[in-house]
Amino acid sequence: CLVFKKVTKNSNSCGSQEGLGDLSSQISVGSTEEESEVPPREVKVREKYDKAIESFFLPVLAYYEQNHWRPLVYEVDILSKIDWGKANFQNIFDIALSKEETKDTESIATINDADKLEEKSTINTKNGQIDIDPVFFCRQIIDIVPNPWMAFGFAEKVICGFSKKHSKKSLKNNFVYIIEETKKILQSERDRLAQQVFYSQIDVGKIRLLVIGKDLGFRLPRNYSIETKSYKLTKENRDPIQQSLYDFVPEDELNEMEKSVAWFLDDQKELFFWYRNQVRKDYFVQGWKPQKVYPDFIFTKAEDDQINEIYVVETKGIQLQGNEDTKYKTDLFDLCNKKSFKQDPNGFVLKYNTTNISYRVIYGDQWKNKLNELFSY
Repeated sequence: CLVFKKVTKNSNSCGSQEGLGDLSSQISVGSTEEESEVPPREVKVREKYDKAIESFFLPVLAYYEQNHWRPLVYEVDILSKIDWGKANFQNIFDIALSKEETKDTESIATINDADKLEEKSTINTKNGQIDIDPVFFCRQIIDIVPNPWMAFGFAEKVICGFSKKHSKKSLKNNFVYIIEETKKILQSERDRLAQQVFYSQIDVGKIRLLVIGKDLGFRLPRNYSIETKSYKLTKENRDPIQQSLYDFVPEDELNEMEKSVAWFLDDQKELFFWYRNQVRKDYFVQGWKPQKVYPDFIFTKAEDDQINEIYVVETKGIQLQGNEDTKYKTDLFDLCNKKSFKQDPNGFVLKYNTTNISYRVIYGDQWKNKLNELFSY
């Protein structure tokens, strides 16, 4: 949940003097129907790969329920099993509250699955004070703690804890700030407890990385339609790309680092094909956090046109090395590698022919070296 604020302190609002006055001129409110219309483009698998991908499936994390395996569902299989009684949010009471009054409005909004902004609620903070309402508090954290009774209990505990240390006026003046900080702590606790649930389900054999042909596994389509104004990706010298799985790769879907990786892959003699995975559309790995992990590239090696090596690769700029999102993806991919296809069918996965799969997170300062290693054997 994102919190968007318009806050002024006392009567000395800086307004447009803070460098935001020209922002409206940079925002496009809408476009004409003619500008927005883009004819669909059919994207097809290259003919030389058509037969090979008939039996090309990528594994998914699956959950065992009622004598059958199905794709893992975060909300049902992880979030619903969290023991919120183990959540530790005592650090919330260590935050410092402001003595200044805030005025105008606090707007709390969310971004939906279609990446569109939706207003959730708007709070009038006239005179710097709003009601200390545990029900309102509960509504703000229900997307993190989906049990309404538990969420309401957390809201009451936080309000009660601050009431023992601060005046009612101070609590009112900082109420939205307290909610924001509580959400941060609860999100961190949710992910910590969810990871425990995830690993415990692995230990008892309820979660596995599986591919069972058409019944369970991800299969790339032979063709699909897209609406794009993008040019077709070519090599750096403008020669045509030769080893992409599909005959059209939109240039504007790749950043500069990803273009460099694509050019490198396309020049490898040992490569069979490479594919730029599409976010929110194609292959993903669902772990113990709500967001699905969509890797950037999938590429393969083959022998006699039979795929025998699959690489699932996420690229990260060097500036992102070590941040929370990168660490999560690295840990999740490491787990997938430890439970690799080299184990027997009684292990974490079901063995799928002779295909080996490897998950990698590669950083901007070392991607070429790491990929060279993959093609050196």
